[in-house]
Amino acid sequence: MFGLRSAQGRARVAILVLLVLLGSVAAVAAWRAQTERTVHQSLERRFTVAAAVEKARAEFLRGATLITAAVFAEDAIPFVDSYQQASAERDEQLFQARVALTELGDTDALAALDSYTGQVKETKARIDAIINFAATADVSTRIGVGQQQFPLLWAETQAQLAELDELANGQEAALVAEREAADSTAESALALVLGLSALAFLGGAAMLSGLLMSVVRPLVALRTSARAFAAGDLATRARVAGPEEVASLARDFNEMVAQRGRAEEALRRRSRELGERAKELNCLYGISNLVQRPDISLEEILQGTVNLIPPAWQYPEITCARIVLGGQEYLTENFRETAWRQTSDIIVNGERTGTVEICHLEEKPESDEGPFLTEERGLISAIAERLGRVSERKQVDETLRDSEERFRLAINATKDGLWEWDIQTNQEFFSPRWCEIIGYSFDDPELPHTYNSWASRIHPDDYDRVVSAMTNHLEKGTTYNVDYRHRHKSGEYRWQNSTGQAVLDESGKPIKMVGCISDITDRKEEEAALRESEERYRGIFESIQDIFYRTDAVGIITEISPSIERFGYTREALIGTQVLEVYEDPEERSWLLKALLEQGDVADHEIRLKTGDGRLISTSVSAHIIRGPDGTLSGVEGTLRDISDRKAAEEALREQARRDPLTGVLNHGAIVNEMRSLISTGEGATPWAVAMIDVDHLKVMNDTYGHQAGDAMLVAVATALSRDDALVGRYGGDEFVAILPSADKNAAERYRKDAMDALAHTTITDPQTGESVRAEASIGLAVYPEDGSTLADLIKFSDSAMYAAKRQRPVRRPSPRKHAPDRKAA
Repeated sequence: MFGLRSAQGRARVAILVLLVLLGSVAAVAAWRAQTERTVHQSLERRFTVAAAVEKARAEFLRGATLITAAVFAEDAIPFVDSYQQASAERDEQLFQARVALTELGDTDALAALDSYTGQVKETKARIDAIINFAATADVSTRIGVGQQQFPLLWAETQAQLAELDELANGQEAALVAEREAADSTAESALALVLGLSALAFLGGAAMLSGLLMSVVRPLVALRTSARAFAAGDLATRARVAGPEEVASLARDFNEMVAQRGRAEEALRRRSRELGERAKELNCLYGISNLVQRPDISLEEILQGTVNLIPPAWQYPEITCARIVLGGQEYLTENFRETAWRQTSDIIVNGERTGTVEICHLEEKPESDEGPFLTEERGLISAIAERLGRVSERKQVDETLRDSEERFRLAINATKDGLWEWDIQTNQEFFSPRWCEIIGYSFDDPELPHTYNSWASRIHPDDYDRVVSAMTNHLEKGTTYNVDYRHRHKSGEYRWQNSTGQAVLDESGKPIKMVGCISDITDRKEEEAALRESEERYRGIFESIQDIFYRTDAVGIITEISPSIERFGYTREALIGTQVLEVYEDPEERSWLLKALLEQGDVADHEIRLKTGDGRLISTSVSAHIIRGPDGTLSGVEGTLRDISDRKAAEEALREQARRDPLTGVLNHGAIVNEMRSLISTGEGATPWAVAMIDVDHLKVMNDTYGHQAGDAMLVAVATALSRDDALVGRYGGDEFVAILPSADKNAAERYRKDAMDALAHTTITDPQTGESVRAEASIGLAVYPEDGSTLADLIKFSDSAMYAAKRQRPVRRPSPRKHAPDRKAA
């Protein structure tokens, strides 16, 4: 079924049907030919049978005649021989008839022929007997016998001839019937062949016609649609019908028409867009023309831009515009604020200074941004941006005019002389002030405005240095700032300072150089005098032991004496650096400045400074403020003195005042102050503990071994207690206090255990007796704030705990000396 959808498939089916019909015609024709051959063979056999029977009959009659003649003839022999030939010919014909009837399968005729042949054989036997007799008998005898036998023989012969005639007639009738049947069959076969041929022709024609119509009709319809398409009808569509090829062609045609429609629509849309873009470009072009007019004001540009805006929008007849810039409004005549509006900010120098506003006076269909197109958003933004640049340029132009005016006034008023050197022409421009500095007027003919005119007046000792500085600037981009002596019109050489800057072309090649000169003769003379004064000052400056320094208002070191080397620095390394770099704590610099600003000067102000090798030293500063002519702060100067040794001695004295002179641990006042400090800052902090330690039996030891042994025991106990970050102090004669920072109850117990273990292994030896005495002590603990939150509470609690521990220990007294010396001697 799918093959019939295409013309090719239908053609194949038509050809197949036609071939089937032609095959049928050929088969019928072959059958007719085969039938005709069969009938022809049958007729030939029938004809053979009929002919053989007729010949046999004739030979039979000829034999009968020859027998009669042989009987009545004088000489019978010739007739006998002829009879034998006729008889043999008859038998041969009968045999041929029998063969033909056998091939025909005609059993009835074959049976009749066999019956006749049998009778002939019997008759032939009697005739043979008569012939044999006739051959030997005389004529009369033969005649008599003939007359006797012939009637019987002729009766048999007549019967046999009748039977033979009947057989012949039967064969003739069969031959006629078969010929009629063959003719009828041939006519039927011919009619069938003709019918099938006609059917094949008509069927082929019908199929061909149907095939052609199935192709032609859709093609005609497609041609009609194509003509309509060619006439511009983009709505026409071809009917998808007919063979697949034609239907595919129709579908392709419809797709082509659809694509053409889409292309036409896109083209129309693009044309509209191009039209809108053309209007936008006309608007921007008009604004550009406004801006390029030489003497047009910003107000005229803004009003002209407002009038150019409506024609550039999609609906110009209902579009109005307004520009607000710098507090001024510029409107179209029909401007009215409506709900259908579009705005864009005007940005000048990064700040919003105005807006461009577009309104529609009537409602229009929704588009990309309300009734406005995306392109219109881009256009209004471009207009606002352009107006911002125009406004900036106008401001720049105004500023430039003001600057040029100020520059002109400055040139006329400045004390510096301006110069400009055109490197390509070697011509120079010297300002009137430049000419005046070296004693000439601007138009003095003795001073041509050329490079050589300037260079020839440079002092010979300065010439190479000045030319080298200028060459390095032009070739390497170094700074051109040089002092040199220039010959005055009077002939004397005066000092000038010349600065300049090269102007480069697009390739980076210098094309001109501009700069200025100033007369610095007075300054040079002052500098010479200052150098002489500084030389005298430096001798004193470098000989002092204290360090002299000076800084500017922001803390940059501008001068410092060579004695700074004692701090690990070089003078050259520090000059130009920030003074804060040598301060250990920048706050100290702030405090020093505060004191200077409040008092004007300070004396012996202590600060900590960093040395060149990273150490911290204490210094004493004596300094005062330097103020400029207008009274503003211009710097600080003063002296530094290293007081590290003094501070170390003071610190040693302070530390010595905190220590117990015997044991080296903190004394009573110091340890109490430490506990007070912890309590004052301990609110909400981690816990800490106090251990109260009492040396057991110290009085007995003093009485037994002497005070030297007792003192040694106190030192040994202090050493054993100083562990685990404990801060140990001597509280009384034989009592110690250990402060355990960040220790809870468990940590305090571990400290007591460790301390007791250490004391258990601590002994002293009596030098006189050699006896070893083990240190013993009782320790009581108190944890802040669990056991007390005040100093008194902690001391009381730990003291009570210490005595409780002491009561649990057995009383052990040292054994008496064997030879106790005199107490005073000990």
